[in-house]
Order: sequence, then structure tokens, then C-alpha cells
Amino acid sequence: MIELDNDLQSRQNARELVRNAKKAQAMLATFSQQQIDAIVKNVAQEAAHHAEALAKMAAEETGFGNWQDKVLKTVSPRCASTTPSKI
Repeated sequence: MIELDNDLQSRQNARELVRNAKKAQAMLATFSQQQIDAIVKNVAQEAAHHAEALAKMAAEETGFGNWQDKVLKTVSPRCASTTPSKI
């Protein structure tokens, strides 16, 4: 296997992520609204279940905000129920 420098490796990784995202989008496009709703509900439940760990990772990675506020944003009913069309 050819060893790529970091820049080329990052580009290749991005291309692979885009290919995978297109495959996932094509699959999701075949799902009913009820199936999509169930997926979104499960994702939200898992995010809430792991809110503290996710918030700490986000604060550490970005250096922005504090993890306590990020937990509130993750589990707040207002944030969970707000969609872009309601903002």
C-alpha cells in the first residue's frame, strides 16, 4: 500500500466519508416517515443518555463553552423539540 502524506490522507478520508454519506442517503430515501421518526427518536434518546460525556468531549475538543451548558442544550426539551422551521 502506498503511504500518503497527511494532506492526501485527509482528502482521501473526506472522499470516502462523502461516498458513504451518499450511500446512506440513498438508503434513507427509501424509508417511510414513521421509520425516519423512529430513527430520530432513538438518536435523541441516546444523545440524552450520553449527554454529559458528549458535552465534555465537545468542550475539550473545541475549547468553547462549558460542558454543563452543553449538557443542558442536549437534554433540554425545548432544544430537542425545536426544528429549523420553528426557529
